Amino acid sequence: MAEPSILSESRHKTWVLWHHACEQVQKCEDAAFAKAGISRQMFPILIGIECLDNPVTVADLARWEGRHANSTSMMVDRMEKRGLVEKIRDLPDRRATRLTVTQVGKKMLGESARVGSELIERITSCLSEEELEVFNHVNYKLREKAFEELGESTERIEERKSAFSQDTARLLGMADERQ
Repeated sequence: MAEPSILSESRHKTWVLWHHACEQVQKCEDAAFAKAGISRQMFPILIGIECLDNPVTVADLARWEGRHANSTSMMVDRMEKRGLVEKIRDLPDRRATRLTVTQVGKKMLGESARVGSELIERITSCLSEEELEVFNHVNYKLREKAFEELGESTERIEERKSAFSQDTARLLGMADERQ
């Protein structure tokens, strides 16, 4: 039987530092999105409904976010109660519901995209363009390795990369329109 590998000090330090950084960034996002009137968890749902091809369902959103359909559904229910999204029965398949962003939701999405973009600019301003490229490269590698660990197919990883790229470009455009 093979001996378990000993985690190197540098790998442990990187792991802990990465988690601390992620936690602090999430706290910053919580504060920024609260100013816009929504939660950090609501933001990607609004983006997904706007960016994915219509009709958008809860299952589509969950797949796009890489989350469980149940947790996405519960968040959509809360957002519907707040008037941010609307569920509409799909006419061809009356069992299915499609999602749309309401006018109130679009306004909050625009404001959230603006404050989110400003936050990204503030947080990443300590990095040069070269450092950002290295950081992105390393994060892509870590994300791909995590997908592999979870048993995600290479095709699914490529699909997510492509969707992420397109959605990021669209998000940046939405933020620019609001400024």
